[in-house]
Amino acid sequence: MRYLTILPLLSGLLAVAAPAVAAQQAPAAASTSTSPAAAQDAPAANPYQASIPVADTSAKSRSHAFAEALDQVMSRGSGHAPSAAARGKASTYVRQYRYRRAPAGSAQPYLLVVKFAPSAIAHLRRSRDVPVASDGESGDVVGALPVSDHAVWVSGIRTALDFAGALAALREQPGVDAVAVRKARGDGMLLDVRTSAPLGRVLGALAARGQLTSSTTAHNGAAASLRWHQ
Repeated sequence: MRYLTILPLLSGLLAVAAPAVAAQQAPAAASTSTSPAAAQDAPAANPYQASIPVADTSAKSRSHAFAEALDQVMSRGSGHAPSAAARGKASTYVRQYRYRRAPAGSAQPYLLVVKFAPSAIAHLRRSRDVPVASDGESGDVVGALPVSDHAVWVSGIRTALDFAGALAALREQPGVDAVAVRKARGDGMLLDVRTSAPLGRVLGALAARGQLTSSTTAHNGAAASLRWHQ
């Protein structure tokens, strides 16, 4: 059976594929009924979301705002600030962001609304809460929850719904911290999957749900091959 290539779909879907998705091109107008202080200080309805004032929409300002947003989200839930290493790669934990016009009278013209992946924040909080231990030889301190990156091939992607569904199934699976699309070809796509649990355990749990099962066809360069079942 000949499948339609998903490459043309990616231009419109990469906004949900990468850990930090594309922002809106034009910041939307914000209500002027809210004072600047209230807009900045009011707690977000979503515990994984924060709004950061920014001077412009440049990559440099955005990167700094991601780190500030991570500070707010981490402190709000656990009282622990993220580590310097986590702040440095805050963009990898972002699920979505968008710009808004700041209320009249604000010190900065825009607000960057940042929403983080819940699984990523949960992992960071566990990492801050668990004790650390020496490796017994060099005396270096090692984390108790190692994170691993894996290349995973997923086939059976025929439509835009398949594309979005497979990514959502992976991102919602406990033990998966981040998912990004590396490339796509034919009816499949190669993903970078970051896990805080053994890959075999994650794949077994996915197979039990029935949507992503192990494929008998291996893919060159992938640690695992899966097939999507809608």
